[in-house]
Amino acid sequence: MNKLWTLTRKEVLLAFRDRGALISMLLTPLLLTVAIAAAFGGGGDQPISNIPVLLLNRDEGPLAAFIVEAFESEPLQDLVVAERVTDEAEARVRVDRGEAAALVLLPADFSERMLPLTPLFAAADSQIEPLTPEQMEAIWHSFGAPEAGADPTLVELYASPTRRIGTAVTQAILSQVLDGMQVTVRGVQASMSQLAQDPAAQADPMQLVALSQTLGEGLLEQAQPIEARIQLTIDDGDFRPFRWVDYSAASMAVLFMMFTATAGGRSLLQERESGTLPRLLISPNRPTVLLVGKMTGVAATGVLQMVILWRASGLIGAYWGPTLPVVVAILALVVCATGLGALIAGWARTTSQAAALGTGVTLVGGALSGSFFPRNNLPTWVQSVSLLTPNSWGIEIFARFQSGYELSAVAPYLAGALGLALAYYIVAALGFRRQFSV
Repeated sequence: MNKLWTLTRKEVLLAFRDRGALISMLLTPLLLTVAIAAAFGGGGDQPISNIPVLLLNRDEGPLAAFIVEAFESEPLQDLVVAERVTDEAEARVRVDRGEAAALVLLPADFSERMLPLTPLFAAADSQIEPLTPEQMEAIWHSFGAPEAGADPTLVELYASPTRRIGTAVTQAILSQVLDGMQVTVRGVQASMSQLAQDPAAQADPMQLVALSQTLGEGLLEQAQPIEARIQLTIDDGDFRPFRWVDYSAASMAVLFMMFTATAGGRSLLQERESGTLPRLLISPNRPTVLLVGKMTGVAATGVLQMVILWRASGLIGAYWGPTLPVVVAILALVVCATGLGALIAGWARTTSQAAALGTGVTLVGGALSGSFFPRNNLPTWVQSVSLLTPNSWGIEIFARFQSGYELSAVAPYLAGALGLALAYYIVAALGFRRQFSV
């Protein structure tokens, strides 16, 4: 055990005594975190493509159908992928799991409360007697401003805790449609006010529709304030909002910890080429102890690096999650990254080859996993393939902790990272056996 501790301590001291390594491990990721957070406004958001949105329409009227059709319209096809659903409980679960950015719920009485024109169209279609002044007065009052204390028509947007960017885009689309709808209702209200005082117009109910449309378009051009007949509620549950500084701090830390892990594994080849490793292998020490001690030192360096970045990024406002879950995640991710470093060291033939492989795998893995931009912006198949890298598991894990998930809810992702680590070490062991006859 003393030999294992000595080897581990040596690796940590060598890493932290190297000023160049310190700049690469600590200063660079912190500067990138600040730059990315500043570029995106700290807690800012940005539009993305192919946002999955669930639509639950309980209303059979034309206005709710108009909202659904707006999400399914051709101009938005590249921006959102709308899906109609009927089961609210299942839809909410899908949003919680991150399968969709948001769920839009339209109430059963939406069209009836917003546009009670059915008597007018029925009168025109059946060619019955014109509406009486009393009927016109009743319909006109239905378009008036809500009485004090009356509840507005509610439209709910149930937001995903892990797809904050998609949720913001969905909210913007829905708000624009609802705002235009409220302007139209105000135009109808103004039309009814005029017609209620014009006996000649009462004889032809369809004039009401034409005049309402004209006045509604005029209000749109003037952009005058109107009474809020529709209330959009955003249900985030108990989850925290997405912030770029949180996302970039954790993702940059994992990325640069990958550089450290792959460089640590590469040092095995450097010692072999310098003759240090062969001399150690002929000593009374077992080769397995030497290799385990070497990789344990690399892992300890990675843990220290992650802890320092975690605490340092907290000084600029970054939040990674509760203390215990973050510590567990750091340990799991460092073990996984160290396994990848061991795999590269076990199968690379030279130090330069290992360096190229380590840098390439780290950068490609970072790009595929979403270290430099939102992971949800990637195609689904890319997100699946990227789970072969520690970067992806780190982003998935920390994104959930940052949103407010409990440790138990993130346990499957921690298990996934450890399972990948086991696979790395098995393949690495085969490479070490081939190289060093362990």
